Amino acid sequence: MYRTLLLVIAAMIALAAAGLTAAQSSRPRRVKPPETLLGPEPTPAPATNKNAPLLDVKPTKPVGAPPVSSDTTHAFQLFQQKQYAAAAKEAKEIAAADPTNAEAWKLAGFSEFYLKQYAEAANDLQKALDLQRAAKEEDPNTVDALAESYVLAERFEQAVPLLNSTMPIPPCHGVPDDSSFAAGMS
Repeated sequence: MYRTLLLVIAAMIALAAAGLTAAQSSRPRRVKPPETLLGPEPTPAPATNKNAPLLDVKPTKPVGAPPVSSDTTHAFQLFQQKQYAAAAKEAKEIAAADPTNAEAWKLAGFSEFYLKQYAEAANDLQKALDLQRAAKEEDPNTVDALAESYVLAERFEQAVPLLNSTMPIPPCHGVPDDSSFAAGMS
């Protein structure tokens, strides 16, 4: 019984293998080459000067200076990276384009302060402080830096009012003020 079953399975495998080889022919099929997706082959271009540029564009210089933004973000990043000269230059350009930009003047002043250009720093910080006071947004850091710039630039008469406003003198306890002293003298 097993022998008959094995013969039947072997015969089926032989027939299947014969059927596969009969389906394939030894002769090659004739196939027309397919059209390409891009279409027929392009015709060659007429002969031209091979050294000529593909585009005949002449460079031109831009007219005027590029527009200056009033955004001080990049100048502040330069300041944070301790690139004070570049920060001062960029802040001055912004301040020249927008003279009412207190942040640009402040950034230029702080940059010049760290470059030890105290007179220029004092001028720029004074402009920043004037603009801040006009907008009622006085910054104590600007006042402190301006006072220090005035001192280091040896412009003491301008530094004293700023120093008095930033560091009020506390009242002395037990020491008579001028009015009580004058009253005692009379």
